[in-house]
Amino acid sequence: MKLIPLLLCLLLCGCAAEGPSAETTLPDSQVPSVLSEARRDLETRYDGELELFPLDIPKVQGIRATSQGILVFSGYGSTTLTLMEPDTLSSIASYTLDWELDPLDPSLQIWEDGISCFDPHSREMLLLDTSLQPKEHIPLPEGVQGSPLFSQDRRILYYCTANTIRAWDRNTCFHRCLKELPYPEKTLTGLHCKDTVLQCRIPEKDSVRTLFLSTDTGQLLSEKQGDVTLLTEGTSFYGILPGTPCPSLVFGETDGAIQELFPQTAPESCTYLPMENLAVTTASLEEGYRMELYRLDSGTLESALTLEAYHHPSHIFLDSSNRICFLIYDPEYDCPVFCRWDPFLPAGAAFSQAEKSYTDLYSSQDSPNLSALAQCQALAEQIGDKHGIRILVWEDAASVQPWDYVLEPESRPRILRQELELLDQRLDIFPEGFLSETASHFSGLTLCLVRSISGSPASGSLSTATGIQFFQGEEAHLAIAVGSYSQQALYHELFHIMETHILAHSNALDHWDSLNPTGFSYDYSYAANAVRNSGVYLAGEQRSFVDTYSMSYPKEDRARIWEYAILPGNASLYQSETMHQKLQTLCRGIREAYRLEDSEETFLWEQYLH
Repeated sequence: MKLIPLLLCLLLCGCAAEGPSAETTLPDSQVPSVLSEARRDLETRYDGELELFPLDIPKVQGIRATSQGILVFSGYGSTTLTLMEPDTLSSIASYTLDWELDPLDPSLQIWEDGISCFDPHSREMLLLDTSLQPKEHIPLPEGVQGSPLFSQDRRILYYCTANTIRAWDRNTCFHRCLKELPYPEKTLTGLHCKDTVLQCRIPEKDSVRTLFLSTDTGQLLSEKQGDVTLLTEGTSFYGILPGTPCPSLVFGETDGAIQELFPQTAPESCTYLPMENLAVTTASLEEGYRMELYRLDSGTLESALTLEAYHHPSHIFLDSSNRICFLIYDPEYDCPVFCRWDPFLPAGAAFSQAEKSYTDLYSSQDSPNLSALAQCQALAEQIGDKHGIRILVWEDAASVQPWDYVLEPESRPRILRQELELLDQRLDIFPEGFLSETASHFSGLTLCLVRSISGSPASGSLSTATGIQFFQGEEAHLAIAVGSYSQQALYHELFHIMETHILAHSNALDHWDSLNPTGFSYDYSYAANAVRNSGVYLAGEQRSFVDTYSMSYPKEDRARIWEYAILPGNASLYQSETMHQKLQTLCRGIREAYRLEDSEETFLWEQYLH
C-alpha cells in the first residue's frame, strides 16, 4: 500500500547569495554554570530517577536535538543559540540572531551538517553549519509570506505568496506554481513521505484547516479540520488527529493497518520518537505531571515518571543514549532545568513485564472497525437490560438529535468499552429498580454515549457540553460525552430526569427557595448567570451553593448538589448549615419518592450527611 493513499485514508479522517554575517561567538569549552545547591535538592526530591541540570542561561525558550549536541534557544526580542555537548553539557558554540526564533517554528530545519531558518528581517533563509557559523544567506523572492521550507536535499524551497504556494528549484532558478490558494493567511508546516507531501495550515475564524498537497502536481490529497501533527520516518507514520474530548494518537506502517494509542492516563500532549518507535505522553494530575513511555510495536507501557505540579515537561526528545531529555522550569530557583531520564532504570522493569496493550486498530466514522463496534453495542444492550434503561453507542447514539445540539458518534471501540465498563459501575450505586422507576414516567429512558456534544449559537445553547438531557416525543434521553467528565455529567443530567419522579411523589422540594439566603433570587438565564457576581454565597459558613452555575435555576442548584454529593472528596461543600439542609432535603425527597424510607442503607449521595 502506497503512503499517499494511506494518508488519504488516515486524514479523511533567485539563486544563493552571500549576505552580511551576524556576530558569532565560539567560547572555550566549559560546563554551563550549575546551581549546585539547587541540583542537589532537586535530585533528592526525585530520588535519583532523573539527572537534573539547572542552567545558568537566562530566558530559555526551548531545546532541540542536533547531530552535534543539544541546541538551547534563549532570549526575548532576539535569540541566542547555544550548542551544548550532549553528555558533559559543556558549551561548544553560540550564535545570536537579531530576531526571536521559536524552537518549534516549522521553518527551523535541523540537518546533519547544520540548521536552516527564516530571517523575517532580511527576508532570507539563513544556513548555519554544525558550529553555528553562518554558511549561506539565501535571499527570497518578492512577495513571500510566512516561513518557507526546504526539501531534504535543500534544492527545492517551498513558499507561500498571497494567492499561491510555489516551489523554487535553486539549481535551475525556476519558480513553479504548485497550487493556487487565495487565503489571506497560510503557513507551510511540514514535508512528508520523502518530500512528496506538503502540509499547509490555514487559519479560519474559530478554528484551522490542515491541507495535504502533492509536491509533484499540487493536487489536494486530503483535508482535515483542526491542527494535524504528522511525522513520517521511512515506511512508518505517526500522527495526532484533533478531536473532542481528546485527539487520536495514530501510527503504523505503509503496508499495515492503522493503529491508535490509548494511554493509561488521558494525555494532554504526545511526543513521538520515530527512530525508536516510541511515544511519550504527558498529563496534568493533582499530584503533578505524569510522563508515560509506550513501545508502539507492542503497545506496552514501558515506564512512567511523575514530576512535581509546577515542573511541566516540554521540548521532549531522545538522545543518542536512549535517554528521554526534556526541559522544565523550577520557580523556586527561578531557572530552567535540563532533565535526562533513563526510562528503563530503575522503575522501568516493573512496567515492561506487563502484558497489557494500550493500542488497538484505528476506527473512525469513515473507516469503522465494524466487528469491534458490534461487540460494544452488545455490551451496551447487556448493561442497559441490567439497569432497566436503554443504552446506545456509536451511530445509534446519534440517531436521535436534539434540536439545539449536535451529537457526534464515538467510533473508537477501545474508548466505548472503557466508558461502558465505567458506566456499569456508576449505575451500580442505585438500588434495584431505581432507574426503571425513574423511566416509568416516560415511554422510555435512553442513555447515549457520544464523542462530543456541540451547541448552536443561534439556539442560545452552550458551544460545547459534557452532558445534556432532552425529550423526543414521550421518551427521555441523556447524552453523555465520553472522557474525564463523563461521571459528573451522568449524575448531573440523570438528576434532571429523576426530578420528575421526585416532584410527583414527594413534597420535599416544594419550598426549596426558603432554603436560600434572604434576598437571593435565581438568574433564570444562563446568559445572565455567566456574568453573575457570586458574592459571599460560596464562602465558608455562608456557603449556599456549589458554584455560580448553581445560581442560574433551582433545577441546576439541585442537580449540582446531588452530583457533587456522590463524588468523593467533597465533604467541605456541605459543612455550612444551608448546604447541609439542601442536601438533607434532596435525600428526603429521594427516599420518599422511591419508597426507601425504611431502608437502613446509607446511599452514596447521603455520605456527607453523617
